[in-house]
Amino acid sequence: IFNATYPFSPSPDTNGYSASYQNVHTEVSPAPSRTSSVMTDQYNNPYIQYEWDIGGNASPPFTIVATTRFDANVNGDLGQLSYDDPVGTSAFPEYRSPTAMVQSGDPAIVNKKDALLAGVTSEAEAVDRIMDYVKANIPQQDANMAKDAVSSMNNHKGNCVNRAHLAMALLRSAGIPVRCVSGVLYGDKYTVSYPIGGGSASTEITWGSGSHVWLEVYYPQESVWVPYDPWMDKGFVDGRHIKLAVSKDFDVNNPSTRGDAG
Repeated sequence: IFNATYPFSPSPDTNGYSASYQNVHTEVSPAPSRTSSVMTDQYNNPYIQYEWDIGGNASPPFTIVATTRFDANVNGDLGQLSYDDPVGTSAFPEYRSPTAMVQSGDPAIVNKKDALLAGVTSEAEAVDRIMDYVKANIPQQDANMAKDAVSSMNNHKGNCVNRAHLAMALLRSAGIPVRCVSGVLYGDKYTVSYPIGGGSASTEITWGSGSHVWLEVYYPQESVWVPYDPWMDKGFVDGRHIKLAVSKDFDVNNPSTRGDAG
């Protein structure tokens, strides 16, 4: 049995950001014996289940290749957001609770959160301080590091999963609901222009492609989930981010926190 992620259901408009998917087509090789309809896991992530009759333990190993193609339409408003939500809420307890990978109750995480958020009164400022810290604390790329939040904080190396888990642990320790987002980053090259010294300048940026993990933070007064990417660009998620699933964390060995569609 193999569960294949299905493109996420349309995202509602959130302060000018929305995403929708069309022309979804999935190919699986070798051809499965049975294919389910689109199902949803405990986090409401869509997925399709494929099943093969392999004849017991005597069957030789084989490789499953599932390819999903789709068109993604992403719209965004780059205007500044101004939230005055207080820090902490009783909403979404499942996204405020610790996991084995997101140890929000660990004393080291709690102490770091207290130091970072000293004097902070709004959730937006708390999120900004935590994102700044996470980007500075894990400046080096190393895909082989342990992925839990405490190890990520202590080792100062990792990848997008390390930064996401550390940011989530610090946010949850402050009572802020945050969920893990897994998806695809679409590589692209573009030019950013900005004013400087009375004139203007530009920077050319090139991003790679591949699987990626980021997060969404809940703002209770607006009743919205706002995406953040602590690995790429902290405060916004653009059209290169294709969201496929949400979960409590990105523990590849634990479907109860990552979900069947993770």
